[in-house]
Amino acid sequence: TYTLLMYYVFPRSTIIALFYPVSNSIMSIISKAREQADEMEQMADIDLMTGVYNKSKYLKMVTEGFNEEDRIAVIFWDTNNLKVVNDTLGHEKGDIMITAICDCIKYISDGEDVSPIFRVGGDEFIMVIREGSENIVRGKLDEFDRKMREKSLEVGLGLSASVGYACGSGNMINSIIKQADSMMYKEKKIFHAEMNKEPKDN
Repeated sequence: TYTLLMYYVFPRSTIIALFYPVSNSIMSIISKAREQADEMEQMADIDLMTGVYNKSKYLKMVTEGFNEEDRIAVIFWDTNNLKVVNDTLGHEKGDIMITAICDCIKYISDGEDVSPIFRVGGDEFIMVIREGSENIVRGKLDEFDRKMREKSLEVGLGLSASVGYACGSGNMINSIIKQADSMMYKEKKIFHAEMNKEPKDN
């Protein structure tokens, strides 16, 4: 019995006792590595300046994110006067303008699961609304306009954005985005025409 304890049971017990904390440590390292990998994967989809999804995530979304949705709405924003602000006040103020517009868009979002936001260009944003309708979009844009007026006073800049939207089936998302883009572009042309009007003589 003594020999059995000394040469069989005791060494194995010692190995198990020593291996247990080492095993826990390894599992902890693996778990942390997985968490970091998940965080890095999520960060790869985020626009660092605004905190919304970036263009890379947007391109994934267009191909696979909404095909099964019966009904979606897309809102397309393009920040107005960014070049003027960059040229006259500096790019720091331009970044503040972009971030402020994005904050107003976030304000009307129902969260990433329902209405994710994507920064698709330097000053362009898209929101996709699951089960969206024209009435829902118009209500959100009314909220957006109110928030933008408040935000203009807060940041000391005259915030403005041209907006377009469209609704339809999720499997037609590319067509819906093009419709929203086209509507936004028409509004942008009207905005520039108004800005370029010569002031009338009194």
